[in-house]
Amino acid sequence: MDLEPLFWHASRPHHHEHQRLTRLFSRQSPSGDCLFFVVGQNGDNDELTKTNNVGKYNYKATLNSESDVLRNYNVHDDGTNYVNITPYTITDQEVVNLDGSPLYTTKYGQKDAFGTATFTGANGDGTYELAITDSSALAAAGEGKVTKDVGKNIYDTTVELSEAMNGNYQFADGATSKTFENTASVTPAELTIETKGVETEYGTVKETTSEVKGLVNGDLPTGFLFDYGDYGGAYLDGNTKTNDVNTYHFGTELSGADFLNNYTITGGEADVKIDPKDVTFFVSGTGNTLADVTYTVDPDIDAQLAYGEHVDADYTPGNDLGSNQYGVVAHINGTPIVTGDVAGNYRYNYGGLITLSPTVPTKPDIDPHNPSNLDGAGSWTSNMGNHGVPGVERVAGLASAELPFFKVESGQVSHYGTYDVAADPDKVRLEPTGKCLPEPNQPKTQYREYTKALTTTDGTGMFRMVYDGSVFRIMPTDDAALALVRTGDVKNNVELSAEALHAGFSEMGILLEDLDGVYVHFENLH
Repeated sequence: MDLEPLFWHASRPHHHEHQRLTRLFSRQSPSGDCLFFVVGQNGDNDELTKTNNVGKYNYKATLNSESDVLRNYNVHDDGTNYVNITPYTITDQEVVNLDGSPLYTTKYGQKDAFGTATFTGANGDGTYELAITDSSALAAAGEGKVTKDVGKNIYDTTVELSEAMNGNYQFADGATSKTFENTASVTPAELTIETKGVETEYGTVKETTSEVKGLVNGDLPTGFLFDYGDYGGAYLDGNTKTNDVNTYHFGTELSGADFLNNYTITGGEADVKIDPKDVTFFVSGTGNTLADVTYTVDPDIDAQLAYGEHVDADYTPGNDLGSNQYGVVAHINGTPIVTGDVAGNYRYNYGGLITLSPTVPTKPDIDPHNPSNLDGAGSWTSNMGNHGVPGVERVAGLASAELPFFKVESGQVSHYGTYDVAADPDKVRLEPTGKCLPEPNQPKTQYREYTKALTTTDGTGMFRMVYDGSVFRIMPTDDAALALVRTGDVKNNVELSAEALHAGFSEMGILLEDLDGVYVHFENLH
């Protein structure tokens, strides 16, 4: 009997699904014999453990039976049998990272390289790198930005199959690329706040300013709000008062723009340094003896203190300066201080001079020509002699002398010239003489110091004046005073010297005849 095997054209739906065709094709003969056909494995490889690449493969069949029934049949095979291997369809789960990490990540404001996604192939093919070609994390052209806002796995990623796959794989519907949702992230950029430190004196609130560095993605520095709180405790009562003298550390909080959520913000730390407030005064003392001295303070101390504060100030005699004059020691809240000392939140700069007027014995009203003094008349004459030194003249309260003036800068002394100094109770006048007196070389016999604000036509500054029994020194104590000295240098600081000498004569008790020279210093003592 002739017999043609009954075969189906087999189509294997997945590249990786290997099946033995001997299990697929069998037929029962008319006599009831069950015949099995062995098919040539043209669509298989690797010893029948995997499929070949996608494609159509022909095969032939041979009859196989363990009975003698084969003698009863002639088998014909027309050779039109085949196996069709189709591409493997990749699912989302095979590309998306199982640990939840994004397929694509970029930093806010910059386009990082796309990179690849990893896929483990079927059929023993190993691992493939699938190119990432696009992501919705990036801003569209014309938006003026590089990326969208910061977010984790809220954007899509587009992945494309590689040529190395030989067409054995596909995405759904035969696509060669696919967009995976919620697989891309934008991470924050770095933004730095730079806040300036503050230095102020007790009683004066000063604010700071800040700027930011690192804005990207078209963001502009507008609408920012910088909050410094209470400046680390440096300020009290809603930042209307300073705290005690100290250094305080504070930070900066930035707000005011929605796009700040796209940044990791750092920096903004700074310090507030609160310095002691300067209190300057001069103490004048008068009396017949040191036991009955009356002190006068100008200007008032409490009037210079902040926030209506008060100190108890007392005074005692200091060094004996000769000629019935003494220095003054100030006591603040019971503690003696030297000028320039800091007590609490204040620095006290002061000078002082006690001038005694001893009682002159009263002569009896006796007439030398009438010892009995019966008529009650009498007279007494006392000639004290001339007071002063050579070169000094006194006429009706006016004193004048020729003095050399010098400039001291960086330790070097230079000559301003010799001036005729005329002093009266209201002012001091200086006139150049054309002479050049040398530097004085007299011993220091005393020390007097006085700090005061001096004013010229160029401005006002705080100066310290020192007298040592021979020379008078004028020294700036702040930047404003130093600026006055430098500005007045072109005119030999004549106006400044006259103002300082007037303070020396009227407030420090210095006499013109006791001066041998004047020095103007160019160094800021603070």
